[in-house]
Amino acid sequence: MDVEDPFGNSATSILGPHRTLCRRRLLPLRKEHRHLLRRRKSHKLGPAVRSSGLENNRTRYQIPTPFLVVTGLTRPVGADARFEAGPLTSLAINPSSTVVAVGSQEGLTHLVSLQNGTILATLGAKTGDSIESLAFATTLPLLAAASVDSRIYLYDTQSFRLRNSLSHDDAVTAIVLPTGSVELTSTSIDRTVRRWDIRTGLEIARRTGHQDAIVGGLAISKDGKTVVTGGDDTVALVWGF
Repeated sequence: MDVEDPFGNSATSILGPHRTLCRRRLLPLRKEHRHLLRRRKSHKLGPAVRSSGLENNRTRYQIPTPFLVVTGLTRPVGADARFEAGPLTSLAINPSSTVVAVGSQEGLTHLVSLQNGTILATLGAKTGDSIESLAFATTLPLLAAASVDSRIYLYDTQSFRLRNSLSHDDAVTAIVLPTGSVELTSTSIDRTVRRWDIRTGLEIARRTGHQDAIVGGLAISKDGKTVVTGGDDTVALVWGF
C-alpha cells in the first residue's frame, strides 16, 4: 500500500497491525495522545511452559555481573539535587566509548564516565518532560537529546552548553544520527519524519504519511538514504531521502 506525501514523495507500508508497546511509563502528551507511548511489559511464562518444566530450566543460566554500577544518579546525602534523575528513559554512548549519556523522565540528561561512574555534567532542566532518545555526533562535539516537550536539544559535549534547539509540533519520540553524518533524523507524535542539519539547526527535509503518532520506532540505512518508521497507525513506512 502506498501512502501519498504532500511533499511529492511516497512511502510503502511493510508491516501489518502488530505493534508492541514497550515502555513502562505515561508521558505528559496532549489530551488526544494521552495513551501509553511505550510500555515494557513483564514477560510471564504461560501455563504451557510452566507445565512442561521449562520454568525451572531458567535457573540454570548464569546471569553476568555488570562491571560498573552507576549509583550517583540516586543522589547520596548532601549531593547536588541536579543528580536526582528519576526513572531513566534513554541511553547513548559517545564515539570514544568513555561516556554514557543518561536521559531521564524528569527531563535531565546526565553525562557519566564509563571508567568510574563519575557524573561529569548534568544537562537540561528538571521539567518533567522525559528525554525519549539520545544521539552523539561523530563529526562534531555534540549530543542530541529528544524531549516530549517537542524539542531536540543540541549540547556541546566540551563546554556542556546548549548550542541549539530544533522544534517539532509535538513530542519527539526518536532520533538517529548516523556515523560520519551531520544530518539528524527525528520522529514525533506530530506524525512527521524530519531531517536536520546539526551544524545550522535548519530543517532540511520532511516526510508525512502516517495517520497517527510515530512511536513504533526509527531505523536508518548506513548511507542515510533509507528510513523506516513505525506508527500507532499499525504500519511501518519506508522513506527515501
